[in-house]
Amino acid sequence: MFASLLVFVAGCETIYIPAHEASPPPCGLIVIYPGASGVPAEQLAWPIGLRQAGVNEAIEIVSWGRPGDAVFNATAVARHHEWSVNEAQRLARIIDDHPGCPVTLVGYSAGAAMTVFVAESMPPDRLLERVVLLSADLSPQYDLRPALDRTRRGIVSYWSPLDRDTVDLTYVVGTVDGSIGPPAGSVGFETRDERLIQVSWNADMIRYGNFGGHFDYVFNPPWIERFAAEWIRVPQQ
Repeated sequence: MFASLLVFVAGCETIYIPAHEASPPPCGLIVIYPGASGVPAEQLAWPIGLRQAGVNEAIEIVSWGRPGDAVFNATAVARHHEWSVNEAQRLARIIDDHPGCPVTLVGYSAGAAMTVFVAESMPPDRLLERVVLLSADLSPQYDLRPALDRTRRGIVSYWSPLDRDTVDLTYVVGTVDGSIGPPAGSVGFETRDERLIQVSWNADMIRYGNFGGHFDYVFNPPWIERFAAEWIRVPQQ
């Protein structure tokens, strides 16, 4: 499957976890983009939580930039655009080489913004399966429809009114798309589209280790297994 295409690189720019053994082997790829740290190891709880939930597809955790690249400035914007276009082309090649195998994207914080940019850059005839956003560092007014048009099953966006860390930061440096004020990760997106599912933090998540804070999406396999895997699991052919 994807094992012939991708390489496991521990501690570097890419971490690749092969599809879990099954008969027949599962067909699909889940690509995860970390936050502003740019460190793939930041998201290693996600393969654990997804495997515990029975999600068996191949998983790739990909760095999209250097630490601090989430800060809005003209140079960073140019890098964001170039990286997103190149990443979309890479994913399009994977889709071409593995027809019928769905590709799902997951992005956290600033990485959620990059996930949206990648989706927007996909060729119109190379659709992603779904996009999942975790505490997105984008302005609430950001128009998700171009990204939605590049998916088969839409976008799921998690947000929390208790996510104050991101709010404090974006009032100082702005969101990845250059807005000053609360990000969509703390107030939700204003886009109204039946293909967009917005999931707000709720008190039921506390027993699974998510208290509504910005970092509760990261090192938390129980919450991932209980509340996120259902949206990330790809349909079997």
